[in-house]
Amino acid sequence: MKTAEIMHKTLIYLILVAGSALFVMPLVWMLSTSLKGDIGLFDLPPKWIPETFYWDNYKKAVQSFPFCAIR
Repeated sequence: MKTAEIMHKTLIYLILVAGSALFVMPLVWMLSTSLKGDIGLFDLPPKWIPETFYWDNYKKAVQSFPFCAIR
């Protein structure tokens, strides 16, 4: 392969990786936020990794919304 082709493919892959990160970051932020406590949601500056993981948030979410209503 020529050097120009390698540079072109490298540029395309860098753009694809940057675009992928752009789309994945909101999902990571949602996961991080779902594991924070009430006070941790409003920390400034925001923290990507919470100090304490509140797994109980998922339990509360499942219990508060009837996902399958048996009739």
